[in-house]
Amino acid sequence: MFDVNITLQDGAKFPLADLGYGFSQILPVLTQLSFAPTESTLLFEQPELHLHVLAVRRLAGVFIDAVEKKKLHVIVETHSREMFGQFLREMREGHLDPAKFVAYRVLREGGCSKITPIEIDLATFDVYEQWERGLTQE
Repeated sequence: MFDVNITLQDGAKFPLADLGYGFSQILPVLTQLSFAPTESTLLFEQPELHLHVLAVRRLAGVFIDAVEKKKLHVIVETHSREMFGQFLREMREGHLDPAKFVAYRVLREGGCSKITPIEIDLATFDVYEQWERGLTQE
């Protein structure tokens, strides 16, 4: 009935189906961010799945833009240290207000999920080192 083609920066056109699974997975995320009413709350579960590292970093920027421009509340459940690291980078560079960012660690204890905030000191927090230790402060 119809074809959806994407035109890349170099002018090449490709059918959506030929751009990879990650691209098709990210389209609903981008659509929800675009059409969400101002001050909405959106929840995303692992939006970075099947994306290249550079695309994951850009996606973090898209979330920040949506929060700033539409005053959205965006909750992202991620396993990507690259996305987490990009949020930290954006805070350090002044593109994201640290007061608008909260990170939580979820651990199983005694048969229940325990949710605790992650303390982040932007001057010293190293996401790559912390990630290997499970984002603990020890």
